[in-house]
Amino acid sequence: MDLVVLRHLVAELSPAVRGARIDQVYALPRQDLALVLGLPGSPRLWFSSESDEPHLYLRPDGQPAPKRPPGFAMALRKRARGRRIADLRLINDDRVVELSWHGDGSRLVMELVTRRASAFVVDPDDRVVAVWSPRRGRPDPGEAYRPPTARAPRVRVTDLDYSRLDELPDSQLRRELVRQAEGMTPLLAREIIARRASGLALREAAQLECARAGTEPTAAHLYSVTPLDRLDSLPAPDALVLAPYELASGQQTMRVAQFPTLSAARSPAFARPGSPRGEAAAQSTVSTPRARCGSPRDRATRRADLRGLTPPG
Repeated sequence: MDLVVLRHLVAELSPAVRGARIDQVYALPRQDLALVLGLPGSPRLWFSSESDEPHLYLRPDGQPAPKRPPGFAMALRKRARGRRIADLRLINDDRVVELSWHGDGSRLVMELVTRRASAFVVDPDDRVVAVWSPRRGRPDPGEAYRPPTARAPRVRVTDLDYSRLDELPDSQLRRELVRQAEGMTPLLAREIIARRASGLALREAAQLECARAGTEPTAAHLYSVTPLDRLDSLPAPDALVLAPYELASGQQTMRVAQFPTLSAARSPAFARPGSPRGEAAAQSTVSTPRARCGSPRDRATRRADLRGLTPPG
């Protein structure tokens, strides 16, 4: 999950869930966790460790519960059920979110790193109690929890070698910005390249977008590379771009809509609660192939929902 989006999302979710009681915990097929909250409408704090598209958002109630909860769900229920949420925060300003609750000092740590997403129940002594979607190189039960570290040291945006970077084509420039620059994300790199294409110097574009990411108010937007009138089915989640504010690169895509919250903007990209495929998957104890779009009827309903939204004029 893009760190810029995640920063805005955590700022949005923290006040919404703080103080809420955790009524139930479900661990579902396809790497999903759901915490039912004691708020009006019983919304669920939803985390997915799906390899290509890890995500976290608040969604309405309605997803059926599995009949045989796995050990991770039981471990989390033992420590969290009936407790009130104390905080939801980023760890080390990285794609790692910690959910803590009042009581025994335990916490849930969710790592939303593409291809390495996972979750951990951690006790008051910082020992891992249970792991959801274990990954090589990450702590096992009984080991001390430690946040992931960057694979290579990065430099500040002001210290990049812009004379060399400015010679690169867009696709390579995007990769190099993310690899080299401290705090750089794919979304920021995308915006910097769009600013350069409009005539702004690369150094100025990078400094502008990095400053904007920390100050721009949240205004959730969902973009699609394919115009809606050409869609014969709902695009996969990775074909949509979720942004916490309006993008300069939006001129190159098509804005689906502006949403009241980032959680609401995520909903069109994933299965609607109660779809036939969703019910079958929830009652299964075996992971199923990725299939986020639900039944044909469900896809048509969501496609109509998307086409009913007003694109930019």
